[in-house]
Amino acid sequence: MGKVKIAIAGPGRSGTSLLVQLFGHWGFHVPSEPWHQEAQAGLEVRLGSNSPYEVEKDPFAYEYFDRLPLERIAEFRVLIVPIRSRRDAVISRSVQERLKRIGGERTDYW
Repeated sequence: MGKVKIAIAGPGRSGTSLLVQLFGHWGFHVPSEPWHQEAQAGLEVRLGSNSPYEVEKDPFAYEYFDRLPLERIAEFRVLIVPIRSRRDAVISRSVQERLKRIGGERTDYW
């Protein structure tokens, strides 16, 4: 059996970046950039792009996943799609913006 490939394809503010970081801490090979500190998000790789990573995350995968060749889809052993309500996502983004304005941005996650 080859290396395990995991796809993460959830919408913004649903915890996808946190999942990538967790998998990285658990020993999986994950992207380390680009990371957008202001948005507290990033670590994205287009799914099926033949990347060297074991974990690939793309919040826009819904736009093209159905057009990936079956052999590319078959590379993934797991597909994780976190779901979050739009309302909660907007509140999360608003909190991030407010924290930034008052200088309370939290950067001590790890």
